[in-house]
Amino acid sequence: MFQAINKKILALFFLLLIIGVFLRLPDYFGHSSYAFNELGRDMKVIQGIAHGDFPMYGTRSSINDFHFGPIYYYLYFPVSFLFNFAPFSLAITSLVFSILTIILAFFISKMWWKNDYLSILLIFLMIFSTADIQFAKYGSNPNLIPFFTLLFFFGLNNLLNRHKYLLNVFIMSVSFAIATQLHAVCLVCLPIILFVLIITKKIKLNLKAILIFIFTNLVLYSPYLFYELTNNFYNLKQLLLVAGGTEYSVSIFSRLVYYIGFWLSPIISTNSFFDAPALIGNNFIYLIIILMLFFSPAIHLDKKIKFSKTKAILFDQNLKYIFKLWLLVPSIVLLLPIGNIVALHPYYFFILSPLAFFIYSLAIYRLWGRGFCITASYLLLFFLVLQATQLFYYQKIFIDNPLWGIK
Repeated sequence: MFQAINKKILALFFLLLIIGVFLRLPDYFGHSSYAFNELGRDMKVIQGIAHGDFPMYGTRSSINDFHFGPIYYYLYFPVSFLFNFAPFSLAITSLVFSILTIILAFFISKMWWKNDYLSILLIFLMIFSTADIQFAKYGSNPNLIPFFTLLFFFGLNNLLNRHKYLLNVFIMSVSFAIATQLHAVCLVCLPIILFVLIITKKIKLNLKAILIFIFTNLVLYSPYLFYELTNNFYNLKQLLLVAGGTEYSVSIFSRLVYYIGFWLSPIISTNSFFDAPALIGNNFIYLIIILMLFFSPAIHLDKKIKFSKTKAILFDQNLKYIFKLWLLVPSIVLLLPIGNIVALHPYYFFILSPLAFFIYSLAIYRLWGRGFCITASYLLLFFLVLQATQLFYYQKIFIDNPLWGIK
């Protein structure tokens, strides 16, 4: 794969990765915008693995008494053990998976559209986005969702194209088993997506594929399944109670506000952990307004200069179908007023996180391809200025003043 990439693009790729690692480095205590008290809770369980105390179930959901699968603890254990369970070690694992997601996104983009410049644009947005950076600075079970979600849809697309079928059944099975243990949204959405692909006969099933999927999930779910079998399926019952409880559920309008906030988050962090406009104040709003004033001149210059157009980025039919499922199923699940939910925290949307960056990069690249080169360049400048401002205040508020991280 590396041999097929332009040397300048490859050098830029590695330079961006180095910058990405630097931006995501935690402080010694792993302070962040997230609840600092959960660090001790999770570290205690992870340290127990070193002494032979293997967890059978994972972290407790914010709603009801439902617990996720324990895979989170096992995935965070190796790096924590390597750093002798230092407070920052959980954040290092999140950093590693954030960078792995960026690397995976680059190569998947190149495989799907065979365009080095689009792939570089994609990881440029991911590397500098405050949204991605802030979640790489602490350890938590949903933080690994973007990597395994991206891997899942990569495997699914290959299955639809009958490319290395059994290998991609295994890739899809592993990512499915892990992602569905990391958060309830994945646990609900990924089986629905598989069900839709099966009933529409997009995926051709055979005995080997079914056995690989079942065996992989049995292995990766084995501690959780053992606990459920020996405890009268306690967590399954709690999950069903969550689905049935709508009394305190967030209204459709409130869910829509959270949903729109997520799609803005790659540019402007508006989540409850780091609400940039609220925390930075009016100066940040004025900055956005000033930057927006230059859009019209940029478009005017593009029309006046008339840059030459380039070849459009095309989707094959299977990839288009995958993108539709990736967008629609989680969106419907998140927008429906189901479940005893007080608020849709940012990690509820992590299943859509890689998709958001794909959509933004495709939109900017399409502008460039249609001859709007100045406008596309200005959008990138707009993006960089906002990220630099947000990261400056993030450092000032949460790292330099770590008491902010205790909630």
